[in-house]
Amino acid sequence: MGNAVTPGVSVPSWTGVALSVVLVALTAGLAYHQHLGLTRPLLIASARAGVQLVGVGVPHQRPALRTALLPAIDSTKVVGLISSTAR
Repeated sequence: MGNAVTPGVSVPSWTGVALSVVLVALTAGLAYHQHLGLTRPLLIASARAGVQLVGVGVPHQRPALRTALLPAIDSTKVVGLISSTAR
């Protein structure tokens, strides 16, 4: 039961995650080079998205963790809290 994932849900591999990080880095580098003023907001948005995905994904992949956390903390409220802190 180590890697229990909901059937039919596509979960990216670590290679896919690494390629996503590389694409964000390339985009940030291009924005910086072109002096567009988008580098910082792009990196902040990417980091927040990563935190949200981990915050929702980990409890859903780990049934024991979900059982322990979800009665106290609803994962959708965690994502809402993170989203509401945006400026």
